[in-house]
Amino acid sequence: MALARRLVLSLCNDLEIPSYTEICWWRRLRGGYTVAIHPDQLEGDVREESVQLLAPFVQASLAGVGTRNHIGLVRLAMFVCLMLSLLVGTLAQAQSVAQGLTLYSTALAPPSLDTCAGCHSSPAAATANHRLASNNPQHILDAINGVFVANVGGAMDFLQGFTSAQQRLSLALFIGQQKIPLFTVSNGNAALAMRVRSGALGTKDIYPVIQNDGSGGAAKDSGGLVTTSPTNGSSGSAQVGATSTMNYNLTYLSNAQYAGADSFGVTVLSAAGTSASRTIAVTVLGITSAASVQGFKGLTYTAGAGALYKVTSNDAGATTFTATGLPAGLTVNPANGDITGTTSSTGAFAVTVGATTTGATESSNGTVSKSITVNIAGITSAASVNYSQNVTISTYQITAFPAAIAGTYTLSSVPPGLAFNSTSGQITGTPSTSGSFPVTIGATTSAGVVTQGLTINVATAGPPIITTTPALPISPLVAGTV
Repeated sequence: MALARRLVLSLCNDLEIPSYTEICWWRRLRGGYTVAIHPDQLEGDVREESVQLLAPFVQASLAGVGTRNHIGLVRLAMFVCLMLSLLVGTLAQAQSVAQGLTLYSTALAPPSLDTCAGCHSSPAAATANHRLASNNPQHILDAINGVFVANVGGAMDFLQGFTSAQQRLSLALFIGQQKIPLFTVSNGNAALAMRVRSGALGTKDIYPVIQNDGSGGAAKDSGGLVTTSPTNGSSGSAQVGATSTMNYNLTYLSNAQYAGADSFGVTVLSAAGTSASRTIAVTVLGITSAASVQGFKGLTYTAGAGALYKVTSNDAGATTFTATGLPAGLTVNPANGDITGTTSSTGAFAVTVGATTTGATESSNGTVSKSITVNIAGITSAASVNYSQNVTISTYQITAFPAAIAGTYTLSSVPPGLAFNSTSGQITGTPSTSGSFPVTIGATTSAGVVTQGLTINVATAGPPIITTTPALPISPLVAGTV
């Protein structure tokens, strides 16, 4: 007996039947054994189906199979596993309009059972009560339970033939092809809205807002959900069914780094060509602060209103603000997104700012980011130069970022012997006086006026050397006493 049980468990595992290592139980009966499905090990509709469908087959006694009859035990083990695999495989199939059509028009085992089509020539020509089953599995269940007196004969057949929620929903979806799909909400309703994180795929199930009381229809299997293209992203759709439910899933993915409002349309289309449409409003959560900021070299930026830049998001609950690639001297406050500090360099800096969202409901929450440019304007030429007295200097050129506008250069004072050209921004000449001369240079750029201190150091030339041409004669040596 242990051999047979091991064979069952092994074969179940080989057939990749999940969680079925304890699905079978064994009971000694009159010198033999009975094998049966253990319903407590099954879940949901699988449990229901195991009792309804397998019970007539697997309540097989092993009384005639001796405990040493290994061939008989192996055959029984294979039979049990085959039944389990067929059952699980059938239940794993999602319900569909096509499956509903098959159920509607094909006789079920045992052959004595009637079909829907046996009493109803077609869903379109059926009675009003019959059409109430449109996208309405509860109506079918009521028929099974004999709620409708006029349908007692059909109810008996249903009771034996359509026992699973999967079958009932498939029938309802098929019958629903004869009616116009209807929404239970209008445009602007929260049930037609999505909140997604920028760059993350969002999913919205709209089946809960499709009328299921028999007054409206259902989508066809293929092409039953049609979406339009949003302005700032892409959309899609998928009809996903489990054993007793249906999902009309709409998907949305924003363009990279986009944050703000978007929308797209969806149409639910039946096989009969009838349809209903709605607009899905999308809020994309991301970074909403500016794509660039202008700063100036040497300035100190403080928290709050004095910050150079503030990382912001349209998610009020955003946390953990970040910034990478900042110019030297600047830092970001992770609590509020303020970028502060004293700038010490000039140029255009590629910076990535980010945050972590908390308010997405149709997608996962997580990090969002945005690429920005931090421009730091200022004088880029040297802040000090060294010259020698009475020696002509190399031309000093004032330079700036962004480029200075010609004719706007300034120099606060000109040391003796030197000259300044305000059009070109050049300092030239021969310094005539030694010493250290602190001055301020400046220029006007597209970002505004920029200035910087400049120290001009002029080294002394030493004591003067007197020469004559021609050279003076050497004075005669005079000796004596005066």
